[in-house]
Amino acid sequence: MIPRLPDFEKARNVIETGLGGIVDGRFIFCGLDVNKEIGGRMTQTEVLLLWLLGRRPKPMETRLMDALITVNTYPDIRIWCIRPGAYTAAAGSPVSSAYAAAHALLNAKLFGVQACLAFRRFMTGIRIRAEHEKLEAIIDGMITRKAFFPGFGRPLIQGKDERIDLIRSLLQEWRFPLGRHCRLLLEMADIVTAKTGLHPNYASLFAALLIDPPFELDDRKLTAAAHFIVNIAAMAPACEAAGADAGKPLLPQSIDDIDYQGVAPRKLRDTRNTRKE
Repeated sequence: MIPRLPDFEKARNVIETGLGGIVDGRFIFCGLDVNKEIGGRMTQTEVLLLWLLGRRPKPMETRLMDALITVNTYPDIRIWCIRPGAYTAAAGSPVSSAYAAAHALLNAKLFGVQACLAFRRFMTGIRIRAEHEKLEAIIDGMITRKAFFPGFGRPLIQGKDERIDLIRSLLQEWRFPLGRHCRLLLEMADIVTAKTGLHPNYASLFAALLIDPPFELDDRKLTAAAHFIVNIAAMAPACEAAGADAGKPLLPQSIDDIDYQGVAPRKLRDTRNTRKE
């Protein structure tokens, strides 16, 4: 509540929110003094987890979240959230506006936040059905109906999502306890891939890990976490647009208009679910 003007002198050192606030001149976040207990003593990832978990994170939880963030360091101009950032930078806008444009696309239907939320709803339904039906029969029914498999397939790259194998190997190395949604995803992945050729993507494993214990995130916190994993370290160089010249328009219109020196251009492919002959 905003204090009335006559009460300002009284209230200026006591401004509280659900996360904390200013109490007697001290800055409080989730019950901790920012200057005495957080600053220089906790990493940014640990502070994020402090809010998500409501407690200080354990070292293994921090390592996992750090891995989920840093594995997304892809300074690739063609990635859907970075591309509008590059357009914005090319128009002469400040880099802060480029970041805003990139994060705005994170809420697109089939990418970033919405992909994670769609997978969360999808897996909740599959988990409930799997209590009474065989998993393979559920998948066969979806294929017959030509249903969409949230969390499977990649529109810009064919084949497996390389981030899945990396995170899975780390989970095995750390002996990280997998929750029921993660176990169900891995069981389901083998069946879906064998029948459709679709592989699980990063959004599925990311969401499964964060809706399982110890995180158990709701939609609101999963949305915040999905925005957080878009690594600024990857976005900054991608948003450094080269000056226009005779061969390139100011605003890139295609992949070829962007001065990109990485791997071969990715191509869109048909990701409809069809049974192999």
